[in-house]
Amino acid sequence: MSGANNGPTGGFWHTPLGVGVLTAILGAVITAAITPVIANSQGIFKNSDAVQPSVFASLSQAPAPVAPVSSSPRSPSPVSSHPTAPAPTLHARDYVLTEGLETDGLVRDSIPKNSPESQDSDAKFAACLGVPIAQVQTHAIDSADGPDLKSADELTYVNSHADVLPPAEVTRDRTVFGLAQAARCVGLLFFPMFQKEISGNGWSATLDSTHSMSAPAGATIAVRIAVTITAANGNYIPCTFDNIFIMSGRVETWIRVSQLNGTPDPILEQNLALQVAGKAARQ
Repeated sequence: MSGANNGPTGGFWHTPLGVGVLTAILGAVITAAITPVIANSQGIFKNSDAVQPSVFASLSQAPAPVAPVSSSPRSPSPVSSHPTAPAPTLHARDYVLTEGLETDGLVRDSIPKNSPESQDSDAKFAACLGVPIAQVQTHAIDSADGPDLKSADELTYVNSHADVLPPAEVTRDRTVFGLAQAARCVGLLFFPMFQKEISGNGWSATLDSTHSMSAPAGATIAVRIAVTITAANGNYIPCTFDNIFIMSGRVETWIRVSQLNGTPDPILEQNLALQVAGKAARQ
């Protein structure tokens, strides 16, 4: 689409922020493709396609029974003569979303992306959840971004990010993102950055909703963020950002599907999630 540099920024962009559990999700997302959509609109768009929040399973679990201690003497456990083989080296690039049958209809977006930083994202996320910061900080062994993809009409954008982490941190993050308030906290951290990015040229935005949604098969969890942008000419356009997480073994992959003037195609999201879930299963 022509005029790619007429909007607040040059294209949809995502950003890894800090080194925490929000490494791949936080950051603003905006595109110059919004400009022609708003300019060509004849009124106010409305986004009425809402997904009801899914109900997370309770995190409270009964403690495992403790086996009684035997009073009889026990022989020492034999020492294995075969040392445990080290875990194979994993590369994050093997777990991002890549072009294939699942991305049919999408093409690469070559517009450069901005990458603002938020060094205190971990602290803000922990404060919102009401947990110590140590419970959200992660220590990525390797990280990679997938290719940025878009639809021919430039209304759908897809990007992904993968981290290789210690297994205990992946398990912990599954619990953290399972907290009922996690989706709200993600939205509250995402929106101010988004709003700041589009504030140039007289644009503004409102946060319509942020909630957990039914995760596609193969995914661990999904968060939907809906915003409405108001252009300088007074026209509105809704934008929906679906953030899909696959957390398995030593890998966490995040897929963001961004949709202008509507909500993402659930069939597309299912296909994308299954591609990454298949890769995660082969660690």
